[in-house]
Amino acid sequence: MSSEASEMRYCPICEKQVDGEMCPTDDVPTVPASLMTEGEPPLPNGTVINGRFRVEKLLGRGGMGCVFLATQLGMERQVAIKTLTREMSHSSDAVKRF
Repeated sequence: MSSEASEMRYCPICEKQVDGEMCPTDDVPTVPASLMTEGEPPLPNGTVINGRFRVEKLLGRGGMGCVFLATQLGMERQVAIKTLTREMSHSSDAVKRF
């Protein structure tokens, strides 16, 4: 057994800390905490969300979260997906505006 602690992982959708490789709530792969920084998008390209949407690329990032270009699988149409930052997800006002 390694003496090093494993790196914390987060769900890129709900941005909650998760034990394991998949978020049980959002059914998406978790990402290492190191990817949940301001410089990196929380959803890597190619991530499939709930078996319905594939993330293509980050379109923009703002104070409340990120917007991604995605493909709706089965219909093969482009859609936008918005995510809230972890900090904003704790604000009921921000969640209402989202």
